[in-house]
Amino acid sequence: MRIVVAVALLLSGCVPAASSDRTAAMQAEAVDPAAGPLPVLVTTRELMGGLTAFSAHVIESIATSTVSKAPSEWDAVSLAASDLAAASSLMTMNNDNVVDNMRRSDGHWRLLSKALQDAALEVRTAARARDAAALLAASSDIRQACRSCHAQYRVHGE
Repeated sequence: MRIVVAVALLLSGCVPAASSDRTAAMQAEAVDPAAGPLPVLVTTRELMGGLTAFSAHVIESIATSTVSKAPSEWDAVSLAASDLAAASSLMTMNNDNVVDNMRRSDGHWRLLSKALQDAALEVRTAARARDAAALLAASSDIRQACRSCHAQYRVHGE
């Protein structure tokens, strides 16, 4: 059996590659892990339109469904909630956009980002417990966190 697995890994290319000049060059260019997190290379608009909106939609559509949730739906909600919690952290990190960084310097922006993160973690807890009532309540908290932030910070047309 080990031979079959080893051959399969070899054929699929899932074996450590021999060190090459390119690998050595990439390692030499690597960022020092002690330097801190990687930079945020997306704007708030991109973050909201992608990861945040998608995750919130998954949570909302499954949480408000009146049919019994399949195990895969509970898992999807849990993962979407984790993504949303991570996105809320990214919302507090500076990027190359001046307007975004002005928002991030506002303590109220951070407070609203934290409210979203807390609600997302409540959703994840409810999904992991397979608790439909708690999921519905926590998804309402996400909706409220989004509305509160958008009322103050959303640019018209976004």
